Amino acid sequence: MRAAVQRKENETVSAYTVYGTPVQTVNVKSGEIAIYDSGQVVVYIIERLYKKKAYVFRIPDEKGGYKVPGVYPPVDLLVHTRTRLKTNRLIKYLAYARENKIDLNALPDAFFYRFDSLLDGRPKMDDIITLFYRFNR
Repeated sequence: MRAAVQRKENETVSAYTVYGTPVQTVNVKSGEIAIYDSGQVVVYIIERLYKKKAYVFRIPDEKGGYKVPGVYPPVDLLVHTRTRLKTNRLIKYLAYARENKIDLNALPDAFFYRFDSLLDGRPKMDDIITLFYRFNR
């Protein structure tokens, strides 16, 4: 199955992806639509005036169980941040993964559930590094 993710930027909302490689991109009136294959992990950021949220989800083989705004059909949600601080932390830790060539698509869902619970607190970078290497073998 494939999923469509709306990416747009205007004066009230900005929606973009920071991880995931689309198989196709289609330009539309309100921005662009990125199409992702099943099994892909996508990190999707939505910013509105003073709010910044992030959704990390995997495109399922069949219909998923969580409706993410701007994404069709429903997907398997792995991480959801609701504050600017937590979203910025998520982006920082994902930058670490990218620098160290850690493929998020190869990580199991259990990694993301633990990662999400670490983000709820005040994680040290050592905790995140340990988690990445525990699951990335």
